[in-house]
Amino acid sequence: MKKLYILGILIAVIWLMIRFPYAMSNPGKLSAGHTSISQTCESCHQYFGGIPDSKCLACHKPAEIGKDSTNPKKILFHEGLTAYSCLSCHTDHKGANPALGTSHFNHSVLTSSILNNCSSCHRPPADTLHNHLTAACGNCHTTNNWKSGVSFDHNMIEASLRNECQSCHKAPADNYHQSITNNCQKCHSSSKWVPSTFEHAAYFRLDKDHNVSCNTCHTNNVLTTYTCYGCHEHTESRMLEKHNEEGIYNITNCASCHKSADEHDIRWEGRENKDRKTEKGKKEEEED
Repeated sequence: MKKLYILGILIAVIWLMIRFPYAMSNPGKLSAGHTSISQTCESCHQYFGGIPDSKCLACHKPAEIGKDSTNPKKILFHEGLTAYSCLSCHTDHKGANPALGTSHFNHSVLTSSILNNCSSCHRPPADTLHNHLTAACGNCHTTNNWKSGVSFDHNMIEASLRNECQSCHKAPADNYHQSITNNCQKCHSSSKWVPSTFEHAAYFRLDKDHNVSCNTCHTNNVLTTYTCYGCHEHTESRMLEKHNEEGIYNITNCASCHKSADEHDIRWEGRENKDRKTEKGKKEEEED
C-alpha cells in the first residue's frame, strides 16, 4: 500500500511538471531578451535531453549576433567560432540583466587566426606602454588569466625606447639613484632587476684590504661620494705632501689615478708630463 502511495505521488509530480513546466521547474527569471518565451520551456529545453545547441541556433544566427546592438562594446566574433557550445559561455534564469547570463569565455573555440589577433575582439589598452609594443598580446598574456602570471619581455618595446627605463618606471628615491640620469642598464638588466650587476672594478677594484663594507669609503651610505682618508697612512696632509713631490696638487679624486690596492697601479688619466712639469716649475719659482 505504501509503495502505491509513493508511486501515485511520483506520477502526479511528473504530470504537473509536463502540464505546468514553468510553474513547477522555473529556477529563476529569464533575461530580458527571452521574456517572450518564458512560458514555453521547450523553446530551449529538450525533455530529458538538456539544452542542445540546435535550440539556440534556431533563433540566434552566429553571423548576426550583436549586429542589432547599440552597445559599442558588443563583440561580433561568433561567426568565427570553430564549434558551438552555447552553454560553455551563456546561461539564463539569472535575472533580467543580460550581463549576468555570461560566464567565462572559452577561447579554445576560436579559430587560430582570431585567437592570435586579440584586437579583433578586444580594444588594446590606451596606456603609454602598450602604445609602444611591437609584438602580439600572447607574448605576455594568456587567455586563461589575463592579469596574473604576466611575463613581460622588454625586447617587445620599440628599440628607440628600450633603454628609456624612466618612461615607464619611477626612479628610486635614494641618494645614489637621484644622481643617475636614465642609464639604468649600467647596473640592471631587464630580465632580472635585482640583484644589480654594478661593476665596481670599472672605478676601483675591491681587492686585498679594500673588499670592505660600502660605508667604509662611502660615508653615511652616500654612494655618490667617497673618501680614502679613513684608513692606514691616508691623511689628506700626508698624501698632499707625497703627491706634491710628483707635481700633483689636486688629490680630491683618488680613484682617477689609483684603480686598486696596488700602489704601483697608477693611471694618469690623460695627464701630460709637460703639464706636471709646468705645475712643478711654478711651485719652485714661488719657493725661490
